[in-house]
Amino acid sequence: MPQNPPTLNHGNREMGHKMDGKPTLLKDLLAGNDLSQLVVRAREAGELASQVRGLLPEELSAHVTGAVLHEETVVILADSAAWASRIRFQAPALVAQLAPRFDGAVAHVRVKVRPG
Repeated sequence: MPQNPPTLNHGNREMGHKMDGKPTLLKDLLAGNDLSQLVVRAREAGELASQVRGLLPEELSAHVTGAVLHEETVVILADSAAWASRIRFQAPALVAQLAPRFDGAVAHVRVKVRPG
């Protein structure tokens, strides 16, 4: 006996479909709280990465692949271990420059490797 593939259900409707069975439009999904928060956080992360790049020397900024604020720490993503090490040397200056922009909420900078 063939089995039906599993479906993701949300209440009485399948994920991505309205109650009438029609597909949900992307604009409607983006208007929901979960996805709209994701979009906001992605935009904020992009803006923070741009700020970090602007504070670093040009040779270093080209190797920043992203940045996020997590609690009191700005996590900077670099494209290699060698560049991450060089960016770490800038951490004290970055904290001093970023803290006022975030009302003192930045106390640490951490650099991780994430190839671009």
